[in-house]
Amino acid sequence: MSGPATRGGVAVPGLRVVSVSGQPGFVSFGPSADSDYRMGVKPSGEFVIMRGGTTALSLGTDNTLTIPSGLLVKSLDVEGDLKSFGVPQWRLWHKEDFSGSVTGWDNNTVTQCAGLTMLGGYRAFSEGEVSKVFKGLPPHSHIRIRATYYFIDAWIGETGFMRADVGRSGELIHVWTERHSQDHEQDGVNVCGDPSVSEGKFAVPIDISFTHTADQVTIAFGSTMKGVSADKESWGVSSMEVYVQ
Repeated sequence: MSGPATRGGVAVPGLRVVSVSGQPGFVSFGPSADSDYRMGVKPSGEFVIMRGGTTALSLGTDNTLTIPSGLLVKSLDVEGDLKSFGVPQWRLWHKEDFSGSVTGWDNNTVTQCAGLTMLGGYRAFSEGEVSKVFKGLPPHSHIRIRATYYFIDAWIGETGFMRADVGRSGELIHVWTERHSQDHEQDGVNVCGDPSVSEGKFAVPIDISFTHTADQVTIAFGSTMKGVSADKESWGVSSMEVYVQ
């Protein structure tokens, strides 16, 4: 039975490089010790990849991956905490742009206005609120919600809001609000909805974070409108993102 074919090298079924007398065990690639690439295991058990005397990447025995500053990483898939200078970073866990199939909301109506796709929108949402339960969150200590809220047509001082179930007894409480009154607008621009009504305030960003440890969270968006037709005033939400830390 013939062995593996090789050209300019050696083929072996297995190779083990071990530390000797407390020295690291490395495999080197390159023309010289000053410029070659080396990878191997330090006596501490830490796996490293080095160029010359500089560490490009290290993996500790606790599975902690360390990448020094100055190294460009084009793609990184992380399962667990991601830290920069020892500080935990936000991780995007869920994203909804409402352009595909929309499920889980009390009302899954989606409209397009001003070239934007949004949950709700013109003639869709006015009074009340819509909510959704996001389940299966990974272990975390904080949560962050980002979205864009749209004020459409002739608002008369009402408030748009977002709520989350982070009250003392798990009830929904307001975590973001914004008030708008269209009647004070001058030289406005019609962006969406009734062409005779301008949107002095149209797209307003939401970016709110709070302490959270449960494996699910309920998020609701709504307005304080009372007895108002969606033909006169309406609202919508787009680009919703849920981050954990």
